[in-house]
Amino acid sequence: MTQRNINLTPETFVELIVLGVYLEHWPPKTHLSVNGNPFLKDGWTTVDHVLKISQNLGIVTEPQIQIVRHKHNGLLHQRRLMRHCGIAYGCSYVTNSLSWLQCLQGAGRGATIKLVRLVRDQRIQLIPNGVGIAQALEERYLEHFSREMYLAEAKKINALYARNAASANASALYRERVARDLQSQE
Repeated sequence: MTQRNINLTPETFVELIVLGVYLEHWPPKTHLSVNGNPFLKDGWTTVDHVLKISQNLGIVTEPQIQIVRHKHNGLLHQRRLMRHCGIAYGCSYVTNSLSWLQCLQGAGRGATIKLVRLVRDQRIQLIPNGVGIAQALEERYLEHFSREMYLAEAKKINALYARNAASANASALYRERVARDLQSQE
């Protein structure tokens, strides 16, 4: 592992997100829905979480993350990620052969997912289509970081957030910060 920092193009951005979700959350537990269809209950994360782990490992830098999150400058990154995201609402899924991830649609069927929210706090999950891609990516990115390094950093961040989440308004403060960041871009 010689070089840590990667050039965050739209393609490598999506690959990094897919690989991060895979390393931390695969294989998830499956459950049965009311109609008997299997669905993945856990394994949900956000792009913010994956980028924070990657930044702490030295894989990406803060300026790269700011570009990805920017309303105009990050549009190519955001569109590329959306291209590989299916939509999940309730126990229904809308995916295609390009879907490696799925986004949780909390607003109900037919509502759109905003691109700038997708690269921040929109909940995403790896689906079986993306597992083969992620396994191939694991070999390619081995020179930048290993599974053990990623999981150790994820454990540190999860422990930090678990302490902060003990306060009742931690998630409200996070949502306010994201809203402020999104407003400052307009």
